[in-house]
Amino acid sequence: MIKFWLLDLVAKVMLLVTFLESALKVVKVANVSLLALYKGKKERPRS
Repeated sequence: MIKFWLLDLVAKVMLLVTFLESALKVVKVANVSLLALYKGKKERPRS
């Protein structure tokens, strides 16, 4: 019984890690996009 509980726990932790990694990738892409938009808006009036 304990073995199954432990396997279930490990599976949940692995799913959580996978989810967090993909969420971090999305956040990084969003930050880069926002930064590009910010820089683009900032530079447009100069030219």
